Amino acid sequence: MGNLEPAYIYNNSVGSAAVNITDYGYDGGISPDSSAGYIQAGRDYYTGIAKPGYTEYAYPHPLRVALMIPPSNAVITITVQ
Repeated sequence: MGNLEPAYIYNNSVGSAAVNITDYGYDGGISPDSSAGYIQAGRDYYTGIAKPGYTEYAYPHPLRVALMIPPSNAVITITVQ
């Protein structure tokens, strides 16, 4: 049956969220179907909105922050000569 989950296109800082639906071209003789007749905005894809339930990924990663903070029982000794 296929994938029933729509695509979500958002947070694009490089350009607009325009979607162009194109076909490979006419192959002669018969009248081919058009992909625009099957792919519809608001059903198969959404532009400018995030997927429901989406949360941004924490940056920097929490484990990386934990590696940068010294443990509370660390002893730092500085000797000046």
